[in-house]
Amino acid sequence: MSNYKSVEDMLNNVFDTPEAAKEVKQKANETRLLDSLIKSRIRAGKSQADIAQITGWNASKVSRFENKTDKEIRLDELAQYCSALGLGVGINIATPIHSRAEAIHTSIRAIERHLDELTEIAKESDDNQIIQGIYQFKSETLLKLMTKACEHIGDMIDNINLNKPEGDDQVNTKDECLQLTD
Repeated sequence: MSNYKSVEDMLNNVFDTPEAAKEVKQKANETRLLDSLIKSRIRAGKSQADIAQITGWNASKVSRFENKTDKEIRLDELAQYCSALGLGVGINIATPIHSRAEAIHTSIRAIERHLDELTEIAKESDDNQIIQGIYQFKSETLLKLMTKACEHIGDMIDNINLNKPEGDDQVNTKDECLQLTD
């Protein structure tokens, strides 16, 4: 058995031409989504026959689906297959995220929206256990976010020239911030 430094090194040595190695790499890139779904199916302990039974497909359709390229997948088939695995499918239509900072802002807004939705669910519920659980989860989540922010308060004040509000309640140090979360 030969020792290769990388998969690319192995492919270049196994195939007769660089074009053949390139074709294998391209084929692998064309099936990333399906490879991930097949791994999810296997981790879930489900066979192709299980997927066929859940989706109402015959076994050969499951096999054909798993052997497609990502470009050949139809959205309705993807949704059925994922549903059989207990996974959801969503489409996110949004402006492309151009920086890590934008990604963080987008995530924070999504967290706020989801927490607000949970609060609405709690308000509509007649079950005190559900209400208590939602409010406890929301509080724990916000506390974790605040604690994480407090860990970096010094950096925020020093590095981005944060304009602190005037008044007795202004936070100047990490220790003061952490005291607020205790």
